[in-house]
Amino acid sequence: MLFIFKKKIMIKTIWIIAARTELKSKVNLNRVPQRMALEIENTQRALVSIITAESPIIDAHLDRCDAIILPWWADIDPTLYWQENQWLSLNPYKPNDQFLIDIVKKASHRKMPLLGICKWMQIINVAFGWNLHQDLSNADFHKQWDKPYEITHNIETLDEKTQRDMLRGRVLSSERIFWVNSLHHQWIDKLWDWLEILGKCTEDGLIEVISDGNYIIWVQWHPEYLISWEELLNLLGI
Repeated sequence: MLFIFKKKIMIKTIWIIAARTELKSKVNLNRVPQRMALEIENTQRALVSIITAESPIIDAHLDRCDAIILPWWADIDPTLYWQENQWLSLNPYKPNDQFLIDIVKKASHRKMPLLGICKWMQIINVAFGWNLHQDLSNADFHKQWDKPYEITHNIETLDEKTQRDMLRGRVLSSERIFWVNSLHHQWIDKLWDWLEILGKCTEDGLIEVISDGNYIIWVQWHPEYLISWEELLNLLGI
């Protein structure tokens, strides 16, 4: 998890939960936060520090934080959304997930800017009481774990004016339809009423972008592999 602090104040801090295992693509998840931290610092718009899940002082970190970037990890423990693991959820770890749910709730209550990637679009739904589908059994084009830099399907978004209205002047994309990568096999079942859908996959209609209309942007794909951190920081208003 990335805690971001504006450069003039305290500069971005990244709170990242260490991964327990590797995905079957053999991508070491522990390297993800280090790479993100380096790329963000290279923009010279922020400094980044990495904090593990062992840190008990959630509120103290949030007090100093201007925005949060939530990178991807293993699947959410299905018992947190009242389901059994039918051997479909990969490498879940409930203590980490519960900790992250607490972070999401506290940050949302504070109306902090959040950019959630992949799993984190799912975890906000779980955090506030809704559930997920554990596996996309017939959609292999979503499961491109070995090809993070390759685009695999289209997303259709709302028009640019509506995006600006919903995202406080920010724009996710100036194009209504654009290509993205896809590294997931779970998706949202039913969306919370106070979250808005900004975009869906054109091939199967799966939700790919959601927002609260103000501070929160959650995407199902991995923009960190496709666009610059300059663009992602602009999306956060940093």
